[in-house]
Amino acid sequence: MRSVGVKSAKAFAARKWERVAKQGPLRGVLTLVAGSAGAQVLGLLAAPVLTRMYSPGSFGSYMYMLSVAGIIGCVADLGLGLAVPLANKVSEAQKLIRMALVAITVTAVLTAIAIALFPEALSQMANFNIMPWALWVPLLILLSGWFAVLSGAALRQRAYSAIATRTLAQNAGTVGGQLLLSTITRTAGGLLTGQLFGRMFGIVSLARTNSALLRTTTR
Repeated sequence: MRSVGVKSAKAFAARKWERVAKQGPLRGVLTLVAGSAGAQVLGLLAAPVLTRMYSPGSFGSYMYMLSVAGIIGCVADLGLGLAVPLANKVSEAQKLIRMALVAITVTAVLTAIAIALFPEALSQMANFNIMPWALWVPLLILLSGWFAVLSGAALRQRAYSAIATRTLAQNAGTVGGQLLLSTITRTAGGLLTGQLFGRMFGIVSLARTNSALLRTTTR
């Protein structure tokens, strides 16, 4: 009798979980988590190969530039990208997307100007010569910011599978680009350019997902 009761309880819990999993929000969260987890696993699997292709110094410069771009990128869109999924109207979302993309572009341009004007001062702050790897930072800010905004637009449309797939595809493009470029150069430039490849791949894919939202003008 006790075993029958346990089996019944398990069957009931399984039915409840299946019912909850079919609901939109939870199913979307699980999809996003799966995509992010897959991207992380891909990065971990590629790490031993990449560390054999590139020197520790190259990885150090790469991670430094990636960190700087990430810090600046957090404020590049002035927080407008976070409001895209929360917009009540399509027209409001479109305006927020445009303003966020413009803000990111301006931030990237200003960063490029600062690097061009003050390379020595910035190198002293970093305690190593940041050139020429610092030239990749504005591009990383631009492409990473655009990817984040387009991901927010896809989130507004509840295109959870598209976001998860693009996140995984972006990491695959990054790793593939870095491995391919290692046959040409073993410097930080190969790692940074591979990162740009992944970002561009993700942006193109998300632009297709959000094509209706990006093209349609609603008053």
